Amino acid sequence: MDLEQARKQINSIDKEIIKLFEQRMHSVADIATFKHHNNMSIFQPDRESEIIDSNLQLLDDAHLKPYARIMLTYLMEISKSYQSHILNLENDIKKLPAKKYGLLGEKLAHSLSPKIHDHFFGIAGIKATYVLNQVPKNRINSIVESIKALDMDGVNVTIPYKENVIPQLDKISEEAQKIGAVNTIKIVDDKAFGYNTDYFGIGQMLSYGGILVEDNDFYILGSGGSAKSVVCYLVDNQAAEIVLVTRNKEKALKQFASIHPDIIIIDYKEFEDVRESYCVINTTPVGMYPNMDDSPIDEEKIKCFGCAVDLIYNPLETKFLYLARTNGLKTVNGLYMLVAQAIKSQEIWQERIYPTQIITFIYKQIENLLQVQRQSFYLIGFMGSGKTTTGRLLAELLEMPFL
Repeated sequence: MDLEQARKQINSIDKEIIKLFEQRMHSVADIATFKHHNNMSIFQPDRESEIIDSNLQLLDDAHLKPYARIMLTYLMEISKSYQSHILNLENDIKKLPAKKYGLLGEKLAHSLSPKIHDHFFGIAGIKATYVLNQVPKNRINSIVESIKALDMDGVNVTIPYKENVIPQLDKISEEAQKIGAVNTIKIVDDKAFGYNTDYFGIGQMLSYGGILVEDNDFYILGSGGSAKSVVCYLVDNQAAEIVLVTRNKEKALKQFASIHPDIIIIDYKEFEDVRESYCVINTTPVGMYPNMDDSPIDEEKIKCFGCAVDLIYNPLETKFLYLARTNGLKTVNGLYMLVAQAIKSQEIWQERIYPTQIITFIYKQIENLLQVQRQSFYLIGFMGSGKTTTGRLLAELLEMPFL
């Protein structure tokens, strides 16, 4: 088939799609009316997941599955948006009191999440709050009921509770089931639904950094929860070969068998035999502040790769990424993933899709803030000129210590 024939075929298919789309939206309108008369929520994740999974089974070409999933997800969002429109719910939403969101974790003093979400609320024009909730381990077993009691609309979950919350949820999404971890909870009609937006954040980070997944080989350093999300994404997007590098091969095999039965697992001694590959991804905390002089692998081994990704974002450039960059590798840090997974949480909570430009804009804002916070500022002037007052205000604004 030549180019002109292919274009004619696409045009013909598009015409059929538009006709079917119009028929579908008419049915969506009928469903909206029924939901309204029967006091039912527009957001029904049980049915949405069921429809998407069922339709994906109809594909003959398995390589198209991740793209079909995106299409079906967008179609769901369009349907919900249209239902809101015909029921005039957009005007009602503006009259609601401020929504309440937050982060659950054990140690949250240095979390960037409130800054990210506050930036988002300002851009999207949403009246909402986002607060940190430090929860001791002896209280985590009933935390979801506490969230409901506080009338919160949704929360993010970070270490060490991404697995602990799962038994407390009414339903979890497909990617959360595969990964075995939940980092986003949405409360609807007193029911709690769990998702894993790290999966989405990883995809956005790799795309933004120009890391090509399909048909390329990847070495993953570490076998914790973050590694599960990375492996799951790489498997779904047709990476050629995935090799997990860990200190405990037997434990990792049990943890990753359900995600990718054919995954190759090696220890760090075996890793020394690697000579050349496409990309190495660090999912360990090695090199994170304050241990910034550490790297998970040495410079000679880094040279074996063409790309290096580090999920750490503090510092923005770890020693691992510094060694990679100075040896000519393409490098990506974890800040874009952090922002992308946060915006995906908002899409779940707000029940709509937001443009990727929002992720990039907030990423740049947070990146600039982190770069400024790495600097030292000295105020010089005569006695009584206002150095102390100005310094304290500047320290508060930049969230830096004042000495």
